[in-house]
Amino acid sequence: MKPSKLIWVVLGLLMIAVAGVIAWTVLRPQPTVSTTSGGTSAITNGIESITLVASVGHQGTAIASRSTLDSIFIHGISADLADPPAGQTYAGWLVKNGDAATAVSTGTLVKDGTGYALNFSSPTDYRSYTDVWVTLQTAASQGPKTLVLSGSFK
Repeated sequence: MKPSKLIWVVLGLLMIAVAGVIAWTVLRPQPTVSTTSGGTSAITNGIESITLVASVGHQGTAIASRSTLDSIFIHGISADLADPPAGQTYAGWLVKNGDAATAVSTGTLVKDGTGYALNFSSPTDYRSYTDVWVTLQTAASQGPKTLVLSGSFK
């Protein structure tokens, strides 16, 4: 190939690359942030996250997240909480419209360094369960008991 043609090919490829970068920058999905009654809510790369706030008489905070991957619903909580009273544990719940009767247990939060964490996944799509609760439970507890933290993906 003649040097003059090679220059035009290189310039053409360079222009296509620049146009691609510009298009990607303009058209890529942008994260959105809004405020909810449960704290701050954000969506980044398809992962929604919210801040859980303490109920009256309790202390602590947490971040809850949810997403789907290959038709699997994924939910997690990372909480900054004091150790629970003896004989009690922290439990996570997904709740529809604040109705305790719809609460789905997502498991027990486990001590993770200085905080508590929960990881939950299911083939069931729980995106309509927009409320997240962390409660204090005893071994004999059935359903959510003492509400410690809460937030909403609404």
